[in-house]
Amino acid sequence: MSISMAEDSIIINEINYNSADSLFPKDWVELYNVTTEPINIGNWIFRDDNNEHQFLIPINQILPPDGYIVICDSLNAFTILFPDVEIVIGDFDFKLNNDGELIRLFDDEGTLIDSVHYNDVEPWPIEADGSGATLELINPHYDNELASNWLASSVFGTPGQQNSNYIVVTQDCLGVWGGETEYDECGVCNGNNTTCLDCADVLNGYAELDVCGVCDTDAFNNCVQDCNSVWGGSAEFDDCIEPVCSGGTTNLMANASCTDCNGFINGEAFIDGCGSCVGGNTELEACPTDCAGVDGGDAQWNSCGSCICNTSQAEFGYTCIDEEECVQGCDFEWYNDGDAPEADGCGVCGGNNEPNTGNCDCAGVPDGGSVEDMCDICDGDSGNDCISDCSTSDSDCDGIWDNVSCWGGTAISDECGICAGGSTGVIPCVLANSNNILPLDFKIEGIYPNPFNPVTTIGYTVPVLTKVILEIYSINGIKISILEDNYISSGYHRVNWDASDHASGIYFVMMVADDYIATQKLMLVK
Repeated sequence: MSISMAEDSIIINEINYNSADSLFPKDWVELYNVTTEPINIGNWIFRDDNNEHQFLIPINQILPPDGYIVICDSLNAFTILFPDVEIVIGDFDFKLNNDGELIRLFDDEGTLIDSVHYNDVEPWPIEADGSGATLELINPHYDNELASNWLASSVFGTPGQQNSNYIVVTQDCLGVWGGETEYDECGVCNGNNTTCLDCADVLNGYAELDVCGVCDTDAFNNCVQDCNSVWGGSAEFDDCIEPVCSGGTTNLMANASCTDCNGFINGEAFIDGCGSCVGGNTELEACPTDCAGVDGGDAQWNSCGSCICNTSQAEFGYTCIDEEECVQGCDFEWYNDGDAPEADGCGVCGGNNEPNTGNCDCAGVPDGGSVEDMCDICDGDSGNDCISDCSTSDSDCDGIWDNVSCWGGTAISDECGICAGGSTGVIPCVLANSNNILPLDFKIEGIYPNPFNPVTTIGYTVPVLTKVILEIYSINGIKISILEDNYISSGYHRVNWDASDHASGIYFVMMVADDYIATQKLMLVK
């Protein structure tokens, strides 16, 4: 069996301080264990109000749970009257005062466990003073310091058992023995039935407030979260291209982040450097930035590439000058500070002949002998340094009908016997396999390579001299290049297309000649 040591667990439960003369068990005191565990009271001390008067309880004396022990000043006298008391110890060698005094119980460490200051005058029961009755505590859970909690016993007392004046008491909800505090209907001690009211004021009801403040027994919320995660909130995404959660608890105005200076949502108007709202739907252009970095300024580049300030002051990172002499030379270039070259007397730009020194020849030499021949070659040879080509028509070199051959021209008679090339505007023909067989139809043929990167050769046939148009179109139908737009003689022809400036993708070549129209697909792969 385990032995518990506890403070405030043993109480003084019955006192016999002045026995009747006819029955003289002498003085005794009953102790009671109010706990549910056995307690070792060995070496505890019982005293009256004189510290010299003390009784040492024997070592290892056990007081059972809900058990009694009697301490008397005469074991012989006590057991004669009460032979059935199970646990009784003694003798203490002092007398309890008939007029009342303080009696005390200390544990083995000297800690006061319990004390009673009894008296033989009211309100204490006076029947216990010499009439044979004892002082009985009406309930061991009551405060034994209060005279109102003691009564005179019936007959000669009840040592070692429940007192004759025992009153059944229970603890209230606060743990007070004999208290009257009760639980309310919500199960709260000393409550007022408010802690278990549901949101509909029903005791122990099931209605609850949801996150939207609606009181019902529905387990679901009766509203939704807004874009700011507020249940029942009024925030919404605005109309911006990149929507912003605004309104409600966001403290943001709808469309504020995407309304331009002209008041248009998702508009493109903006404040330019001059402080004006331009662009977008304003139909106004932003004020230009001049070469000095000033918005709307009047600084300008001159022909020599210098920025002239005028009234502008250069911004950080820009430079401008107040003025500069900029002159165009005879070579048509612009020079500052008066360094432009001039033509000399022979009309030579930058030459060193003085004016009016004689007639200048084609080489700019005064009185020189150089002349220009029919091919515009200036030398001292009086003959022509070139020959005439086959072009003798109103389409000859100078475009004038004079039936004079084109000196230095490149027109030749092609394999079809037609004067072509040079200034004629006619593309020479090439006969297939050199067997002088002319094609019978207009046709696009022989595109190679295809796919290509970045140059491909496009072959086509022309049965008769006619105007031929060859054009390149993107996959979106946009014309991006013209390969031919000339009169082409009959024969087999080729033309190259260099697509270096174009992106990879699908393209189409279209040929138009008389009533013939045809297209073929090209694939550029880079």
